[in-house]
Amino acid sequence: MIRRALLSLSLAAFSMSAHGDEAVIRAAFPNTAIQTVDCALAAPLCEVVAGKSVFYTTPDARIMVIGRVFDLQLGRSLTDDRLDALDGGQASVRTASVASRPPQALPGGLGQAFRPEDAIVTGEGPRHLSVLADPGCPYCAQLADAVIALGDVQADVYLVGTVGGRAIPEAVYCARDPETALYQAYMRALQPGASCERAMAVARNERAARQLGLSGTPILIRDDGAIRYGMLPPEELDAWLKGAE
Repeated sequence: MIRRALLSLSLAAFSMSAHGDEAVIRAAFPNTAIQTVDCALAAPLCEVVAGKSVFYTTPDARIMVIGRVFDLQLGRSLTDDRLDALDGGQASVRTASVASRPPQALPGGLGQAFRPEDAIVTGEGPRHLSVLADPGCPYCAQLADAVIALGDVQADVYLVGTVGGRAIPEAVYCARDPETALYQAYMRALQPGASCERAMAVARNERAARQLGLSGTPILIRDDGAIRYGMLPPEELDAWLKGAE
């Protein structure tokens, strides 16, 4: 009897905590259209679904995690399972590298999965790189500043909606001047607008990234296929690009 009472109290406490966590997380992302918050599936992290994007936070919403979460006992990616469900089970077949670790190089370049016409061309110059970015990612904004600071780099940017959903990246693609709209989005000065055919680029980019095992933003890809994860200040970006020369 006592044991049953303790179990009931424990379950009640868990239920109250889960609801409390969800309220805290929703309050921490007021501009994100959150569909579901699940603090049990990948505990101690909470899975957050916004549109067709998935990210994770700690229950207090202090730490945000963008990437794949694996269940080692099941031997599968919980993130990919969710993304497949959001895509109606039609997500692209994933490469073996997804099950182990992110790729460190793409010898075939992005052309094996991404469409060149889905790139937003920023900057200009003789040097070139491709970037997987999210307008809601502050490190992506810092990387854009680094590209501008170098002054001789063209960056082909492929947008995804990992952080705040697809509304803003889709608005960038639908803008009359996508490059300017992208910088506005980085400064939180772009509002969602009417959809357009080119907005489908965001979903295509997300599927292509999963197919290649790419997770998180920003991700930099050199023309020789080398990959660098995360933001680089101008001097480090300059040195990394020279590594391909």
